[in-house]
Amino acid sequence: MGEGGAFTFSFDARAYLEAWSANDEVFPTAASSAYNLTFTIDDLEAGANIVTWAPDGPGGSLGTGIVSEIDPFSLNDNVGRNAPFNGTSFRGDSEGVAFVGTWSGTTIPLLANNTYQLTIRSSAEADAREVVALPEPATVALMGLGMLGLGLSRRRRS
Repeated sequence: MGEGGAFTFSFDARAYLEAWSANDEVFPTAASSAYNLTFTIDDLEAGANIVTWAPDGPGGSLGTGIVSEIDPFSLNDNVGRNAPFNGTSFRGDSEGVAFVGTWSGTTIPLLANNTYQLTIRSSAEADAREVVALPEPATVALMGLGMLGLGLSRRRRS
């Protein structure tokens, strides 16, 4: 920036999160999803963070170094579903339909001819864990006895 002044972020986004588990799933089956977005501006000459903004919707925190913003919904959120509370958890306008919005944030005035670093960090993740049914101990013992019996009968024939 050769002149100083404020810096304005302005962007559109669509966002949807969903976590689902089938009705017959058992503990510890679990599903989760999350997304995160953060903007930072660091003054490299002063070695200081000037701006940190993680859009988190109306009523969320304003952030550091942001003096005005339009923030229709959170871009830092997560959902989860854990058995035995099966079904669907979501963040969106409705199930299967994403939120859509426009964001804008204006920083405090930045100094002319200073060196700044703008960092935009975005991540999305999903995780699912399903329980694999293991046989009951009595079933395993019965299978073992059956195999032992087969082995002994084969041995007698030899």
